[in-house]
Amino acid sequence: MKYRPEIDGLRTLAVSSVLLFHLDKNYFPGGFLGVDMFFTISGFLITSIILNKLDDDSFVISTFFQRRIARISPLFFLVMSLTLLSASIIYEEKDFASSGANALAASLSVTNIKLLFQGSYFEISEDAQPFLHYWSLSLEEQFYLIFPLLMIYIYKINSNQPHKKRKITFKYLSVCFTLSLIFYLYLVDTRPNYAFYLLPSRAWELLAGSLLAIYNFKFIPKWAVILQTLGLYLIFISCFLIQPESKYFEYANFIVVLGTILLLINTTKTTFINQILSNRTIVYIGKLSFSLYLWHWPVFSFVDYNFFLESTAYRTFLKIIITLVLSLLSYHFIEIKCRKILNKPQLKTQVFVGFISLTFAFSYLGYHIRSENYFSSQLEMVKYGGVEFNSEYKKSITVIGDSNGSMYRSVFKDISNKLGYRLNMLTVDGKDPFQGQFKTDSLEFLRKNKPEYVIYVTLWSRKKKHAFTFLEEYLSNLALDSKVILITQIPILPINASREEIRKHGLKQFHEDNEHEINRKKVNLDILKFKSENIYIIDVDKYFLNINGSINFLSNDNHLLYQDSTHLSRSGAQKIKTELTNLILD
Repeated sequence: MKYRPEIDGLRTLAVSSVLLFHLDKNYFPGGFLGVDMFFTISGFLITSIILNKLDDDSFVISTFFQRRIARISPLFFLVMSLTLLSASIIYEEKDFASSGANALAASLSVTNIKLLFQGSYFEISEDAQPFLHYWSLSLEEQFYLIFPLLMIYIYKINSNQPHKKRKITFKYLSVCFTLSLIFYLYLVDTRPNYAFYLLPSRAWELLAGSLLAIYNFKFIPKWAVILQTLGLYLIFISCFLIQPESKYFEYANFIVVLGTILLLINTTKTTFINQILSNRTIVYIGKLSFSLYLWHWPVFSFVDYNFFLESTAYRTFLKIIITLVLSLLSYHFIEIKCRKILNKPQLKTQVFVGFISLTFAFSYLGYHIRSENYFSSQLEMVKYGGVEFNSEYKKSITVIGDSNGSMYRSVFKDISNKLGYRLNMLTVDGKDPFQGQFKTDSLEFLRKNKPEYVIYVTLWSRKKKHAFTFLEEYLSNLALDSKVILITQIPILPINASREEIRKHGLKQFHEDNEHEINRKKVNLDILKFKSENIYIIDVDKYFLNINGSINFLSNDNHLLYQDSTHLSRSGAQKIKTELTNLILD
């Protein structure tokens, strides 16, 4: 395919829109539509390349995929590895675990499907999702797996009509385009997240570029300038005026796709808009677009996460500088060099083997990170001791609870390692340990194993209906065989107590909502009544409430003590470590 520099200029428009949107949504409120521009450009380019090869019967699908691997994989896996390394240093355990899960999804090119079940793209906690932008790459890779096979099939079944192949291909792709568009329109009203993330509802944007590529007629300059000017106008209007909160923002991609198509049209003579888009600097930024796109989001996420107390100007400066430096280095020393090497025909086998090996390696790494840093037992494992640590020790500690028990895992592990105790974690997210099968199985385990210490910790205010009945009936009997420790409920942060709120409005005091405060105080007072010779209480209020009643949610080194409104971070959980250690040593 003949190189058209204005297409790289168009890539500059797309990546600049996305970067400005992510840098500050007020700059370019509709900048997220830059991804739709990328989809249309990709569809146009990939179809042009495949058609030219099919027309002269030189298309080799293994070579096509080799070129895709050479284009995408080196930087893809480099960014992933450095992102995971940075996440291991910067993130709290639960956020690092989430990064591992998303790295697994990205490696298998299913990030769009993974994120579909996390919520809306515009509502997911951005600074804790460094692989959020991989959703569009996953969607494109899914398209690239299917589309060449479809094109080969169309050409093969029409091999006896060589002069009509393009016309027939246009008809087939028009049908695919129409079906995808109808599916998108249906999902926008019924399941908007599905419409946003899934290939069948997004394929029409790539196919719009494909249809243009089949009959890319050359327009005379007069008409070309009119159409290109209209295209620029549509793109800028959309990016400046459309916002995610807009009532009909899901339909804005129609305007942007049309604008992109108008800018992709071929001309008999270079127009002044082509000349602008072909400017050396603009073209250079377009060549950097893949590096800029891959690096910007993890950089933005880490800067916002780690420097949430700093000014917007300082964080913006860091984001721009780090993204530019990494993009320039990776483009010149990774993208260009690796592409030349990996496209060599004699290295085809090695390229495929290397790609498959890296895919499996990073998939396993992501799975391992998720498993090691996100903890929750399974209900069916409770009667067998849940998750066990230090099985070689005779003395034991058993922890029973929900996710509020799991959040102290690092503390319990540290203490059991230091003091020589086996640790059984019977903590199941979202389950009530004081009723049903959970209660029955945990009591059975305690009767059989008679641990030295039994620790109950849960979100008591939501379990109180059964919790205190259980404690009154069983606690004294448990205390005959074991020492029992009850850990009270932490204050619940208000919904606006977040890094994003601090970045926007600065550091301020946060107070528990009245209803939550009343419930917590009452339930904690009820827990304190159970204190006796063999029943110990750790009252956490002193660690997380200031004298004026505000919530202490920052450590001395400015790390958040909370993971979310009802769960502590690793730093927060460490607050009880000394008191708990002394209780067990006593």
